[in-house]
Amino acid sequence: MPRADYYVLPQSDYDSRELFVCRLCDKLTKDRMSIHIHLPSEADLAQLDQRLWSFKPEAFLPHTILGQELKARITLSTDAEVDIEADLLINLAITTPALAARFARVAEIVIQDPEILAASRESFKQRRDAGWEVHNHRMPS
Repeated sequence: MPRADYYVLPQSDYDSRELFVCRLCDKLTKDRMSIHIHLPSEADLAQLDQRLWSFKPEAFLPHTILGQELKARITLSTDAEVDIEADLLINLAITTPALAARFARVAEIVIQDPEILAASRESFKQRRDAGWEVHNHRMPS
């Protein structure tokens, strides 16, 4: 049964969302998980790319943008139909990309933005009704 985790942050800014993604990736790659991050635009991809490289002063999170030759546990793309295998999909787009159906586990990072909240509620209901195991995680400040 596929699983969806909704990480609900108390903040409303996109910077907090990116920082949470970095922390989540840092934790999960230590557990040897592979992660694909779907982003809504090239500008968002470039911004997260930079954040992953500078996440910690003493280290970075190895990652690659799909289409580059580098291999890494974390991949980034804006292509909603890309054919990729990973343990987890982190969706940072408002809508659920077509590729989500191929993943056993999907994470949605929810901030206090009206558009993101509405889209997350809708996808939560759709996944629950489709038989997914869904979890709602309220993150502390």
